[in-house]
Amino acid sequence: MRIGVALVGVLAFIGVTYGVVTMLKGYQVAQPSAPPSKRTITSGAQAVEPAPVVHADHGEKGEKSEVLRATSASYVPPISAKGPWPKVVIEETEYQFGRMEVGQEDHHDFVIRNEGEADLEIAKGNTTCQCTISEVDNNMIPPGGSATITLRWKPTAQTDAFEKGAEIRTNDPKKKSFTLKIVGMVVPRLLLMPSENWEIREVNESTNSIVSGFLFSPVLKEFGIVKLTYDENLIEVKTLPADENILKSLQGVSGYRFDVQVKPGMAVGTFSYPLKIHTSLFDRKADGSEGEEPYIVDVNITGRRDGPVKFMGPSYIASESVVGMGTFSSAEGKTLSLMMLVRGSPEEGLKFLDVESDPKGLKVTLDPQAKALGAAMRYTIRFEVPPGSFRGVRREEEPATVRIKTNHAEAPEISLKVHFTAY
Repeated sequence: MRIGVALVGVLAFIGVTYGVVTMLKGYQVAQPSAPPSKRTITSGAQAVEPAPVVHADHGEKGEKSEVLRATSASYVPPISAKGPWPKVVIEETEYQFGRMEVGQEDHHDFVIRNEGEADLEIAKGNTTCQCTISEVDNNMIPPGGSATITLRWKPTAQTDAFEKGAEIRTNDPKKKSFTLKIVGMVVPRLLLMPSENWEIREVNESTNSIVSGFLFSPVLKEFGIVKLTYDENLIEVKTLPADENILKSLQGVSGYRFDVQVKPGMAVGTFSYPLKIHTSLFDRKADGSEGEEPYIVDVNITGRRDGPVKFMGPSYIASESVVGMGTFSSAEGKTLSLMMLVRGSPEEGLKFLDVESDPKGLKVTLDPQAKALGAAMRYTIRFEVPPGSFRGVRREEEPATVRIKTNHAEAPEISLKVHFTAY
């Protein structure tokens, strides 16, 4: 039974992957050779700002140089009027990085060949970003020679798409200039599905109530789960590798599935239990470098349990376990009554053993005069803000709360939220 319910939960979450897939679609995944935290780049200067760094390495028949000489953006290499002329041959002018994460540095080499009869001069032109070019003796590629121009990219912010490039000008009359481009997208290193709240809409009293959530990476080939932190008296969590088909539907590279089961005896009403997922990764600093603090993902396990108690009335929102008292004068106060149906009520009748409320001026009382209604007993519960006791707003951001302890074995505690504005 547990496996069946878990699979239903998995299939339900597949339906909500549309938003993530929409964000990631349109790009072929360019997998890094290793997780970004282990990648090293040995050539060129690192740029904190989004800035390709252009380098040139001349081939066998030319002088070998490490970088392309810096030139003025207005400089245009002179072209011979009579020839002979160089001939630019370049197999690619655009490279797809695919997905990257903020702070991850990557690069690509573009190879330029000179298949002409004269020296090929190359120079920096206009760019779509800040480009750093250092000086060398000559920007000349002899006939039969080649040069490698490296564009390096280190994103500092998440974006659905980026396109960065550098214009290269030449003295080839048939190819006076061309632009080298690097394109891709910058995504979070880890994503949750669903987002931060994993919801069990209603706890089933007869079967196990399980919700499945996923933590996956669209960029990392692998990452580990060091430990989980949660209240073991309230929930039970199992960690499993994410199914390949699920990862494919999420456009993820690696990830895990978490099966969360709430334990019996929880309070009647809504609940929110924290779950912390400690990963093997480390956080990123503002400049994109790896920090020293562990990367921890926070999740809330939320839901509702009706149990043997059911509240009825136009002022009660069952899906949120909220009692709405509306807006009223603080000087006059307000009283609101709801019907409460109780199954399996104790022989001596349902009793409130203790009531805790925030604010303390909010009073909750039970009318002990019960009436039979089928297999249930009907009670009246009253919520009262006494005149002059409270002034303020207690709604979605900061609701009033009520915790009631009862003598009912299957509902030892009832938890409610109360919304009101007392002016």
